[in-house]
Amino acid sequence: MMKTVIIGGGVAGLSLAIAMRNAGYVVTVCERDERSSSNGHAFLIHPDAMAVLERVVETDPYHLMPGRTIDRLLLKNADDDVLDDMALDGWVCMKRCEAMQALASQLPPEVIQYGRSFSHFIFENEKAVAVVFANGDIEYGDWFIGCDGARSAVRQALFGPTDYTPVLVKEILGTIDKRELLERNPHMFTKYLSRDKGLAIGFIPCSDVELIWFLQFDVNLCQTSINTQEEIAAFCKEVVREFPEEVKQIMECKSVVANYVWNTTDFELLPTFHDRNVLLIGDAAHVALPFTSAGVANALLDVNCFMQALGETTDFETICKTMHITRGPHLKNHVAMGREIRASFLQGSDKSVKLPLIKDMAVLAD
Repeated sequence: MMKTVIIGGGVAGLSLAIAMRNAGYVVTVCERDERSSSNGHAFLIHPDAMAVLERVVETDPYHLMPGRTIDRLLLKNADDDVLDDMALDGWVCMKRCEAMQALASQLPPEVIQYGRSFSHFIFENEKAVAVVFANGDIEYGDWFIGCDGARSAVRQALFGPTDYTPVLVKEILGTIDKRELLERNPHMFTKYLSRDKGLAIGFIPCSDVELIWFLQFDVNLCQTSINTQEEIAAFCKEVVREFPEEVKQIMECKSVVANYVWNTTDFELLPTFHDRNVLLIGDAAHVALPFTSAGVANALLDVNCFMQALGETTDFETICKTMHITRGPHLKNHVAMGREIRASFLQGSDKSVKLPLIKDMAVLAD
């Protein structure tokens, strides 16, 4: 029987593995992190993407997945004036590590092999026959699917170095346990924008006890090193001085933790998502700026597209070409939209304001 090796155990990789197993295929997932890893941020998932998750995983994602339903977006400026107040129907915010645990629980333990960092492929007769990992493990298969994220090593192995766009905005992400803030905003995505520069801070509930907070800033606003927790905390406290007291309280809270600093970037749509019998899916295939809040949705739409194509044919070349033809135009549009939102953000709220997410998923899927 045909065997598929999935490289990367994120949302795309695990969802695809579940969907393929449900359809009767043999699958192995190879993930570079260890089983106990709790690294990662949170994501905001559009209800259409939750519906895709329901189709491919064949379960109710609102019960399977952890997180918090988000039903409102409140956008304010630094003077606490409301710029937009919008209803969000069925969005969900969840921590990445908890989402991965929930998806992994739907697979037999032996399907996921942890501690495997991609090294290279072994090719025979113009096809990949195995993937080699940095620890020396070798996994043989018939189809190979790279789901190893925005800095995909599989993508580089297929197409060479990626031409990323310059980093114009950085984002600090973290968590906070602040019950009174959660109680005031139990299902609300709140974001404050500076009036005259590219600077914003926001927070989103991701559970019954915790919120995700993020600070986005024009790289020109930071002239010092922000690598350590102490440096990150000092920078955040300094730049939020212009914001309302609610924002300042976040930075003063003892439970505030900054997970990491994210250098936001993207790249132009690839001319193809595959090479021979190796296919890229999710962020490994396409990356757009995070202002759209659609990265996870795109990954799930990729999985859905792959499974629909697989339902029509088992010819891998045809499936891969269908993926690019079907998804390519929407993803190209998504990259452009991310850049438009970033341009609006860099001007400050006095000049222009675009919503910090794509509400209408019609621009991403048929």
